[in-house]
Amino acid sequence: MTYLRHTTYFLSILFYGWIV
Repeated sequence: MTYLRHTTYFLSILFYGWIV
């Protein structure tokens, strides 16, 4: 599940950018 890890990483950055 490499795509899952990539999606989690992308979501993390997107979520972080949304909060900040």
